[in-house]
Amino acid sequence: MLSTRLFPLATFGDLRSDMDRVFDVFQDRAPSSLLPRAHRFPAINAWEDDDNVFVEVEAPGIPLDKLEIDVLGRDLTISGSREDSRGEDADYQWRERSFGAFSRSVRLNVDIDTAKVKAVLKDGILNITLPKAATAKARRIEVKTA
Repeated sequence: MLSTRLFPLATFGDLRSDMDRVFDVFQDRAPSSLLPRAHRFPAINAWEDDDNVFVEVEAPGIPLDKLEIDVLGRDLTISGSREDSRGEDADYQWRERSFGAFSRSVRLNVDIDTAKVKAVLKDGILNITLPKAATAKARRIEVKTA
């Protein structure tokens, strides 16, 4: 309470930080957790077991040759493009599907063995299996008596 009375301008730093996050959403620089669900494309689910991280990506209408997956450290980036099948001159009555280039990055919580990553596209769903690096796996340590 004392700091609030003596330094009332200290809270402006927090306000600025909050405002920067708001404007980042409009400038498309915000983390995906801050974006409304409609702006997160493609939709991603991720889970893990002891040995792998599994990522499932909704990729309907995206041909294999227009899809790219990159793993660098703990960052997974899925990018590509989806063409508008009706063309730019179409007179749409309703349009909800997005078209054009996209890129979506997520930070994984473990290191990945990038040499063993596998990806399969089937029925519009991209399944990526990311094996955990040996340093990221739990190791049981045997306790011995002295």
